[in-house]
Amino acid sequence: MHAPFRDDDIQFLTNMRAFEKDIQTFELRAGGRALGLRRTYNARLNNTPLQGGGLCIVCYDEIDEEDATGYITLECGHKFHRLCICKWLDTPVVDVFNGQTLERDQKQSKCPVCRTEIKNVECPPTYNPDNPTKYQGTDITSIIIPEGVETIGERAFGGCSNLASVAFPDSLETLGGGAFKGCSKLTSVDLSETRLTTIGTKAFYGCTSLTSVTFPDSLETLGGGAFKGCSKLTSVTFPDSLETLGKGAFDNCTSLTSVDLSETRLTTIRRYAFKGCSKLTSVTFPDSLETLGWGAFAGCTNLASVALPDSLETISKFVFNWCTSLTSVDLSKTRLTTIKEYAFEECTSLASVIFPDSLETLGTGAFTRCTNLASVDLSKTRLTTIKEYAFSGCSSLASVALPDSFETIGDHAFSGCTNLASVDLSKTRLKTIGTAAFAGCSNLTSVSLPEGLATIKKKAFYECRSLKEMHIPESAVVI
Repeated sequence: MHAPFRDDDIQFLTNMRAFEKDIQTFELRAGGRALGLRRTYNARLNNTPLQGGGLCIVCYDEIDEEDATGYITLECGHKFHRLCICKWLDTPVVDVFNGQTLERDQKQSKCPVCRTEIKNVECPPTYNPDNPTKYQGTDITSIIIPEGVETIGERAFGGCSNLASVAFPDSLETLGGGAFKGCSKLTSVDLSETRLTTIGTKAFYGCTSLTSVTFPDSLETLGGGAFKGCSKLTSVTFPDSLETLGKGAFDNCTSLTSVDLSETRLTTIRRYAFKGCSKLTSVTFPDSLETLGWGAFAGCTNLASVALPDSLETISKFVFNWCTSLTSVDLSKTRLTTIKEYAFEECTSLASVIFPDSLETLGTGAFTRCTNLASVDLSKTRLTTIKEYAFSGCSSLASVALPDSFETIGDHAFSGCTNLASVDLSKTRLKTIGTAAFAGCSNLTSVSLPEGLATIKKKAFYECRSLKEMHIPESAVVI
């Protein structure tokens, strides 16, 4: 999508028509675009053809002639980007008297190069912030957001299923919730030249043809569900200004293959942020990250490895649930204290996990049915409890090492670990073995229990058919 000219380009052309002799003044006013505009001006004065016929002679950017809707050739033969000439036609005529500019009530109507009267140009509608939902649900195919607009209101273009092109102004700071929700023909969004700080909740939700989005360096907040269901979006790079990534921001973006958050200021990736991104293979995290929210990467079935930053403290519920290609996780250098419920459930390719010394809590079902996990070394952690179903169904698990401070094995914690042959708990402070804690561990042959064990709950070793004998301390009560 063509990046539209800036207001200084139009201002230059407008003043040039009113006061043609002082070209140097206008060159200063036009800033970086002055060179191209001066060539346009001089070509008209000298009645010579413009060089480089593939350029728009307002913004002096290239014209893509394969995009028949993106440019227009006037009757005089001059070519413009459609949005450029439309902005020109919406600009007041200006007169200059004694160095002062005066706007007429009349709009421009002639070619900015040769002054031939312009006829039969169809321009897209212009957004009016005083009537923000005027085009909601309509059949518009393109829209101009004029310079000076700072906010696009909530649901402004929601349901505009034919909208394919949007020109955003540099002045834009806030994009309201649901502003472009359901714009299913919108293919690209370029916000790079705006002053945007906030993209609201569900702003581009369900834009199923969107393949690329470019953010400005000013972006701080990306709202919940902002790009949810954008099923053709393939990659995203975030600016270092980003501080908040909302709930489900990229939920079910099923073509998204890579995410680079490394330069952001994020401390939390919120729940379901990238849930169901089934083609995601690469994620780069920022050094500031402290918390991975509930289900943030659940169902990312092609995610094979993650490098988690040293700053990480909490892995919430279901974060990597059903990440079936994830093979290894190294947490050893993090400040992680908590892995919550079902964080790695059904990670069926996970073979290796290195735990940090700082770990204090391992939630219910944290690694349940990780069928390729072969060993677990928790000996240097601060754990006192392994909760219910923590390693249930880990059918390849052959060895477990627990810290001396360890006190409780929860119900079904190791049930169905059919490859587990021996467990040495003799040096721990173990007080309780929960119901069915080792049920179905059919290859378990040896268990060493500590003196001081208080309770062994029912069916703790149920169906452990290879376990022929076990010494139970006198202190223990079997329930």
